[in-house]
Amino acid sequence: MIIGLGQTGFACARYFKRVGEPFAVVDTRQSPPFLNDLKALMPDVDIHLGTFNAKLFRQVSRLVISPGVALTEPAIQQAAAAGVELIGDIELFVREAKAPILAVTGSNGKTSVVSLLGEMASHAGRKAAIGGNIGTPALDLLNQEAVDFYVLELSSFQLETTFSLQAHAAVVLNISEDHMDRYQGLNHYAETKLSIYKNASVAVVNQESSYAPLIPRSDSQTVIHYALTPPATENDYGIVEGTSGTHWFVRGKNTLCPVEILRTPGRHNQSNALAALALGAQVGLPDEAMCAALKSFKGLPHRMEVVAEQEDVVWYNDSKATNPGATAAALSGMTRKAVLIAGGEAKGADFDDLKPLVAEHTQAVILLGKDAEKLEASWKGTVPLYRVGTMREAVIKAHAIVQPGDCVLLSPACASLDQYRNFEARGDDFSRLVKEVLS
Repeated sequence: MIIGLGQTGFACARYFKRVGEPFAVVDTRQSPPFLNDLKALMPDVDIHLGTFNAKLFRQVSRLVISPGVALTEPAIQQAAAAGVELIGDIELFVREAKAPILAVTGSNGKTSVVSLLGEMASHAGRKAAIGGNIGTPALDLLNQEAVDFYVLELSSFQLETTFSLQAHAAVVLNISEDHMDRYQGLNHYAETKLSIYKNASVAVVNQESSYAPLIPRSDSQTVIHYALTPPATENDYGIVEGTSGTHWFVRGKNTLCPVEILRTPGRHNQSNALAALALGAQVGLPDEAMCAALKSFKGLPHRMEVVAEQEDVVWYNDSKATNPGATAAALSGMTRKAVLIAGGEAKGADFDDLKPLVAEHTQAVILLGKDAEKLEASWKGTVPLYRVGTMREAVIKAHAIVQPGDCVLLSPACASLDQYRNFEARGDDFSRLVKEVLS
C-alpha cells in the first residue's frame, strides 16, 4: 500500500505497475496532486482518501511511505507493531539498482553537489542518472539504460525508510537545525542523516563538521576527509595557498585547480566543490573533467542567485535558505554588508546562533512571515529590525535603506509555506518585485 499520492507516491505506483505487483493508494487529502494522473493511467487501482485507517494498514504486507508522511502517525505505528513492513521509494530503488550509487545528504547544499556531479560526469563523457530528492524520482531512474553510476540526493525523511542502501560512496555535507518539528532534537535529526554512511564502501566526511566523530564506521570502509584547510593525508581533499597568493583545490599534495575558477561565491560553495571532487574520484571521473565542470558551473536558481545590480547594490535571491544553517552560510560568505530579508515558517528552529552573523554581516534586517516575531526576539540588539507584511513591502523597504557598496539578500532561514507554494515561488516573487522596483 502506497501512503501519499504526491510525486513520490505516483512514481511508486508506476513502478508497481511496471513490475506487475498489485497495490492500493492512501492519502489524507481529498484531492492529492497526482490523483487524476493515477486514475488515467491505472483506473482500476483502489484509492482511499481521507483519514488514515489503522485497520486497513494492518491488513497489508508493507506500507510504502512517502517522505512527507511522518512514521509517528498512529495508524502507521499500529501497522508496524502488527508486523507490517515500512519502507520508502529509495528502499525499493536500491533493491534493484545495479550501477554504483553516489549518495548525498546534508542540511544544505545537496542539490548543488548532486547537480555538480552531473556536470562532472557530462564533461567526462560518462552517463550519470541523477534523482531522488531532486527532480526525477529515484524509481524512474531504473528506466534509464547504460547508466555508469547513480547520484542520489537523499533527505532525512527518505533515509528514515531506507535500510538496504550500500552506496559506493556517501557524504553528509553538513548538519544544522532543520525539520525540528519532525525530530526529537538536533541529535535525532543528525543520526538520521548519518545513517547514509552505513554499509557505504567509501565515507566522504566533512572534517569541519562537529558530527564527524559520530559517523558509524566499519573496518572495511574507506574514509576520505575534506576541509577548507590543507589536507592531512594523501587521500584527503582541501585547499592550500600557492606562492603567488592563488588558492588551490588539492588532493593530498596534488594540485587540482584554482579555487578562483568557481563562479559561485562563498566558503560553503568551496566546501561543496571539495565534496563533489572527492565523490567523483570514487567513480573514476578524471580530475581534468571535474575541474572543467567546476569552472563552467553557474550555480542553481534561488541559491545566492544575482537577480540585479544597480547603483553599486547587488540583489541576491537565496530563497532556498529554508533553515538557519543555510542563511549562516550565505552571511559568512558575504563581502558586502547586507540588508537581510528573512522570515517565514520556522519549523521549530532556533535562530540564536545566527545573532553574531547578523550583527557582523548586515546593516539591517527586514522580517516577514508567520514566525517573524521569533526571529526578531533572537536578533534584538544587533542591527535595526523592520517588520513588514508582504514581499513587496520588504523589497520597497530594502530599496529605501540599502547603501551603495552593500547588497540586499533574501535568505529567509525559514520555510516558505506560510505565504508561498514553495521556496521557488518565493524566490520568483522576490526577483520579479526587485526588477519592478528598480525599473
